[in-house]
Parts: sequence; C-alpha cells; structure tokens
Amino acid sequence: MKRETYKGRKIKVVAGRGNGFGRTRVTLNGVELGSWMGDEDKTLRSIRGSIDHADEVGVSSARYGAEWYAPGTYELCDEGHAKEIGGECGHSWCVEQRAKLAPVVETSEAESERLAYDMARLRRIHPSERTEAQREELRVANARLVELCSVPPEGYSTPKAAADLMAFAESHGWRTSAVWTALGYEGEPFLTVQVGHLVGDESREQYRGDRWVYSLTWHSRDCAPGKTRRFGQGTAQTPDKPATHGAPSVKAIRDVIAANPAAVSDAA
Repeated sequence: MKRETYKGRKIKVVAGRGNGFGRTRVTLNGVELGSWMGDEDKTLRSIRGSIDHADEVGVSSARYGAEWYAPGTYELCDEGHAKEIGGECGHSWCVEQRAKLAPVVETSEAESERLAYDMARLRRIHPSERTEAQREELRVANARLVELCSVPPEGYSTPKAAADLMAFAESHGWRTSAVWTALGYEGEPFLTVQVGHLVGDESREQYRGDRWVYSLTWHSRDCAPGKTRRFGQGTAQTPDKPATHGAPSVKAIRDVIAANPAAVSDAA
C-alpha cells in the first residue's frame, strides 16, 4: 500500500491480491475510485497525471468529480456537482436547466420572420371568415412589422421626396407608412411608402370605393451606396377607381391630398 498527498489531494493505492493481482485499488480524498490496471507506482503516476489535467481544465468544466480537487478550492452546486466558488456549474444537466429557465430573447430579424409568417397564415383565411381575434392578431402583427421595417438599413435614409410627401400627407390628416426591405434581407434595399385616407361618411355614397391609397417605391438598384431613386410607377386605389392601378406623379398625389384633407386621421 502506498499513500501520498499530491497538490492537496490525498491518494491511497493498494495492490491487488489473488484474482486482483496486477491491479490496484485507489482511494482519492476518501472516495473509492475502483480497480486500476498496473502496479502501485504506475497507478500513482496515472493519478497524478489526471490531477494535473483536472487542474488544467478547471473545476467548472465538469470533466472530473469533486474528489479530484483539493478541499477548499471548490463548492458544490445544488445538484452536488463541483464548481468554482461563486461560479456557475458546468455540468451538462445544470447548463441545460439554466438554458430552459433563461428568458428567450428574440432578435428583430427573427421577430420579423415570425410576424411575416403569421400574417401570411392569417391572410389565407378569407376576410369574411376571420374571427374578431384573428382580425386583431393580423392588425397587431402588421403594425409591429411596419414598425420593425420602418428603420432604414445601415447607410441609408428616407429619400427627401418620400419624406416630404409623407409630411405633407400627415399635415392634411392622411395616414402614412414607410417600410424598408425585411430585416436580414441581403439584396438591394428598397423603400415602399404609402399614403392614404378614408372617404368621409358624408361623401361615401357618391363613390365606388371608400379610400385613397397611393404606394410608391424608392429602390437602391443601380444607385451609389446609400442612395435610392423612384422605381416603377407605383400603385393607387381611389374612390372613383377602387381597383389597383398605376399611381400618378408625386405632384398629382399632393394635389389629391390637398383637395381632400381629413380633419381627423382615419385608417387607410
């Protein structure tokens, strides 16, 4: 039998007899480690090597049990695993439990993808068949998605013509929105601007439709970095022509807005 203290660990190695010949039994810091192959000297060398490695990887690595560390250099977690004093346990079970309890932080990009999926799912339901809860879910999802995509991509800003149109529309009580490409989009960024206004109740009977909605796009295609320009004609829906059709010029849209102000901003 051999005993020694190595780096604060108490080791006892006992040579086997009879059927245990050629093997040893090891006790480390009072914990029985079972049978080891080899004589006492070889087993001691192996134990010392394992202690050195335990110190190298650290107690919170969970690679070794508490018996492999010097008393006073570690503490036990609630599950009985050795860990650094004041630190977090590195045992896989404890790590998994912390992950389950940790609040899930959704990135803006992931939220945008989820909202787009939710809206596509809800829009597959015919409007006449949607429940009030589904209509509210669609409204909230759309509002949040517009909010997320209203921030220009890095290096870009809202073009002056678009900003001026929205400011003019808002000053006349019209609703506006400015939506950039989806978060995480890797192509050429573009901006879609909408201005709109509902026809007043007192005038609704004289029109085929109930709203003005103009949608215009500014695209970065073939532009210098950070720049955009009008792309395509855009689309329009008007009380006298409710089917979607080509939008007029920005000046013509401003004339329509000026001729049809809203005292109170209505949803478009």
